[in-house]
Amino acid sequence: MWRGPTALARLATGACAMVAVVILSLIPPSPFCVPLKIAASNEKAALLVVLADQYERGRPNVNGRCVDVQIFKVPSGEAEGALRRGWDPVSDGAPEPDVWSPAATTWVNLLEFHRQADGLSTGVPPERPSIIQSPLVIAMLKPMAEAMGWPDKDIGFAEIFDLARDPQGWARYGHSEWGPFTLGKTSPLSSTSGLHALIATHYAGLGKGDGSAPDPGTLAFMRTVERSVVHYGDTVANYLKDLLASDRRGKALQYVSAVAIEEKQVWDYNHGNPASDVPGPRGYVPVIPLVAIYPREGTLIADHPYVVLTTDDLKRRAAGGFLQYLRAPEAQARFNGVALRGFNRDPGPEITKANYLDPAKPASEFRLPVPSVIADIQALWKTTLRKSARVLLVIDVGRTMADRAPDSPKTKLAVAKDAASAALEGFASADEVGLWSFSSASGADPPYHAILPPAPIGQQRAQLKQEIDALAPGGEHKALYTTLEAAVASMRMRYDSTRINAVVVLTDGANDDPTNNSLNDLQRILVAQPDDKFVRVFTVGFGNKADLNTLEDIALAGRGGAYSDKDRRAMDKILVSVISNF
Repeated sequence: MWRGPTALARLATGACAMVAVVILSLIPPSPFCVPLKIAASNEKAALLVVLADQYERGRPNVNGRCVDVQIFKVPSGEAEGALRRGWDPVSDGAPEPDVWSPAATTWVNLLEFHRQADGLSTGVPPERPSIIQSPLVIAMLKPMAEAMGWPDKDIGFAEIFDLARDPQGWARYGHSEWGPFTLGKTSPLSSTSGLHALIATHYAGLGKGDGSAPDPGTLAFMRTVERSVVHYGDTVANYLKDLLASDRRGKALQYVSAVAIEEKQVWDYNHGNPASDVPGPRGYVPVIPLVAIYPREGTLIADHPYVVLTTDDLKRRAAGGFLQYLRAPEAQARFNGVALRGFNRDPGPEITKANYLDPAKPASEFRLPVPSVIADIQALWKTTLRKSARVLLVIDVGRTMADRAPDSPKTKLAVAKDAASAALEGFASADEVGLWSFSSASGADPPYHAILPPAPIGQQRAQLKQEIDALAPGGEHKALYTTLEAAVASMRMRYDSTRINAVVVLTDGANDDPTNNSLNDLQRILVAQPDDKFVRVFTVGFGNKADLNTLEDIALAGRGGAYSDKDRRAMDKILVSVISNF
């Protein structure tokens, strides 16, 4: 008589199936598959990778051919710029997408506007179905939100921006120890939350969205709000990493008062996952959480559209299949599980008051201005509205910089020089920029050379380019720690509180100075800077000898950001991201 399988047999069968799945997941897709390349915004790209893998396990096919979904993380503003001018897989760091999913339709509207203004066909279809949604919120540190009346009081942009413009700062609410109100914003040229915050500021200053040019009063209001900005992050992740590091040192309340971000990113931060990684790290959870303030007047929604750009019939059908999967209950539940609202605005189980979020809000939504208005205020922000910067570029000229750069016929120094010269174009004429170089000490001379002090770039852009071009390699060692200590001290001696003060260092290696090899000492010096005279440090490492972990530690201590050529973009694009912080 036949008997069913034993428990051991069932276990063995299950184990074999699991091994088979693992093996299949390691096998590269067949060239027979239909490749579907998707450029996705930062906060959802990691989760889309997981969902694409799950989708492919269901063996989807088009005309009997398997489908290979490839997700590439590309900031929304950078993707819009690349699609506007013509996508370059090498300099843009990713292949030209068949599908584009920015964080908001705002970028799609801008792409259409810019392409039409350039006399080009838009190539953008009218269908832009949403896959998920997340409103813009003002994320405020909990004690500060409570001081303003949260959670009992509905706080609006009016109160927040009024506080940002008040010279008394937090003394208005009985907390002079917190100093002035400081605002965290990302760059509206690359980041959706930064762009939506700029639009909200425009509206708060009584600007119109119908195509009318902003009047002087609106522009004056926007300029005043921007003066409260700590610095501009190119991505929310970099900002939240710095805030988390400050919280670990017990200085979160000194770092920033509030940050304009998506609701989902409040949840990520409070779970110790500032980069929105999947799976999230099991690391440090902040002592002082962020709470989401949904402005009383309304806010803007990141609707995460799914825009099919390819005209290839097989790819379009593959794109349609993946879209259907993303909008189906299983995938929507995965989105809900990380505090993203569904495409139909279902808040899901994580958007709760216990998580400092509110499923019943926002109560109202701002309409997007017409694209010409968005383009105008973006351009004005870049030239006249944003807080000015005072930046010192510090370039490694050690002997190893004469080596050939990876994937390039040029030397590493030549690549760095080209990128630095190109980055100068990203500064406004009133920004102050200076230049140092460094390698190792020679006799009584220090290891660094102060070439040009920071001065308005409108006056010395040509001279900066000349001096950058004249840099030559030399010196056996890299006195990185000594140089950064001196550079920060020099910037702090002439600190300008009306500007973002920062040091940007480019290097291909690690500190190997025998007279100063203490990273801990440098970190202590950076962290101990007074809050009202804090010089931020941004690091750019490239080449296989760069100590990227150390460079990130330095950037965290210096409340800046760490960048490297692990990023697949060309070095000049990486430096553009660095400059977006100013």
